[in-house]
Amino acid sequence: TRIKYSLSGIVGENSKLSRFFLLDFKLKPRQVNAIFGLSLLSNAATFFSCFLLALSVDLGISFLHVSGGVAVAGLLNLLPITIMGLGTREVSLLYLFQGVNPEKIMAFSFMMFLTLQVAGGVLSLLMGQLIQFLKFRSNKHALKN
Repeated sequence: TRIKYSLSGIVGENSKLSRFFLLDFKLKPRQVNAIFGLSLLSNAATFFSCFLLALSVDLGISFLHVSGGVAVAGLLNLLPITIMGLGTREVSLLYLFQGVNPEKIMAFSFMMFLTLQVAGGVLSLLMGQLIQFLKFRSNKHALKN
């Protein structure tokens, strides 16, 4: 199938990851490719929005530098050291963006926190509530008929 060829170059044809997508979730190759494509698009949008934030505080660094710094800071946020990565993100960005004004880096980090985590959480909450409301309304309508 097509998915074996697209994943085999990355993780191997008989790897646990390939079998996980093909057997455990029972996804079709088109669905897996769509998931990976949407994931790449989501990450690209995140990196672009962070680059726009970097431009807004005049960090003066390239798109690739911002993207790399955001990716490393995101990985360090996964460490269970602080709540929501507060502190680890700032320290990692201060280290990675040496030579840039520390106040600008702190402003960039705070805006990243507000944009990606707080606003993203609020948007997810609202979308989840909307989906639940629509399901409830659909079920209520189905019961009437």
